[in-house]
Amino acid sequence: MEPIRAPFYAGLISFVVGLGLLAIGWVTGNPSIGNARFLYGFLWGLGLLLGSVGAFLIVCLGLVFIVHLLVEPRAQK
Repeated sequence: MEPIRAPFYAGLISFVVGLGLLAIGWVTGNPSIGNARFLYGFLWGLGLLLGSVGAFLIVCLGLVFIVHLLVEPRAQK
């Protein structure tokens, strides 16, 4: 399970950063100036990219963690 742990946490961090970028883009609103419109679109695009990749990693690797926990042999008490 060690090789899966690092990508899972990377996906979790990516998801949180993506949501943060989307929140920043939502709070700042839609600007009308040229360069600010580029930055607004860049924030939304990067936020969607990071959020979707992070969510994909969380779902896929999270299911692997859950199956591993359910199938893992338990020690006798």
